[in-house]
Amino acid sequence: MQLIQSWKMSLSLFKPSNLKLFLLITAKSIWQVYRAMICYFWPLIITSLIIHTYKLSYPASLPSWLIFLDVATQILLIFFVFVAIRSSVPRKTVIYYTRHLPYLIPFGLWASFMYGLNYILTYHKLLTTVQVFSIVFAIVTGGLGLLALSYLLTIRNASKLIGHIPYAIVADFSRLWFIPFGSFFTLFMLDSDGRPLTIIKSLRRAMMMIYYNYPAVILLYLCSAIVYGVLLFLILLTPADSWAPWGLFLAPIPISLFANFYIKYLHAQFSLYYGEKKKA
Repeated sequence: MQLIQSWKMSLSLFKPSNLKLFLLITAKSIWQVYRAMICYFWPLIITSLIIHTYKLSYPASLPSWLIFLDVATQILLIFFVFVAIRSSVPRKTVIYYTRHLPYLIPFGLWASFMYGLNYILTYHKLLTTVQVFSIVFAIVTGGLGLLALSYLLTIRNASKLIGHIPYAIVADFSRLWFIPFGSFFTLFMLDSDGRPLTIIKSLRRAMMMIYYNYPAVILLYLCSAIVYGVLLFLILLTPADSWAPWGLFLAPIPISLFANFYIKYLHAQFSLYYGEKKKA
């Protein structure tokens, strides 16, 4: 009964009046994140642009250190997007961002796992066991993009005949910022004290947030996928396709949607995750 009531409450987000307010708040959050990226994280943006240009110019001769730098830059940028989007009382200055650097270690481990999984799904033939794993993972975490990607890879050769755009868009949905579980885990982790035990509890709380809000999480995922996918599709149709790693630079859109959902329902369902009193 509690589960059904929780699902009904989370689905109320999509009532026109509630949804309008939620989208306005999210739009404001997206603007604030992009402003923070330009003000504080422009070195990471410039580094990403330089690496992107080099990769296009010399696609067959990428040194291993450059690949590592590319992934590390992406992880850092996405990490700071999460730090920028979370609600906080202190003013978000350089000191605020540096104070959260210890959380980069568990986030980096999670991100490395997701990048590795994305690499396997993207560049290697899927065995039946991997296909089953990706489907189960998609259902459990609300990451429907992995399910779509698994299906698309079975017709990868056929998709080449009609161009790379459909594959490129769907493949982006398997990135770490498009998995609701990853977003919720990161936000719970940033709200914890950073000890290993509380980080493990953050994993459990992220799963609980998906469990108690699953229909709403799926709808939110689909909404973010539509917006993100349309924007990426329009960019890929233009010469601007080669200008920047657009998938990375559009990441604040789905992250903001998931983060504002997290903030709203963490307060509404606080006792589900922390009990009567907030504990580590």
